[in-house]
Amino acid sequence: MVTKEVLVALVAMATWVFIQLSCATYGNVSLTAADVQRLSWRESWDFLLHQMGS
Repeated sequence: MVTKEVLVALVAMATWVFIQLSCATYGNVSLTAADVQRLSWRESWDFLLHQMGS
């Protein structure tokens, strides 16, 4: 049986992950190239970074 504390911890972790990755998924926040690189949790994750013309 899952205890209340474990359930609260799982919901908190899921919420944290959603908040961390939602900016990449939904594009609701402007990100720099460094910000996008920080979202990568694993070396195998490749994010495409497009250069904006100046």
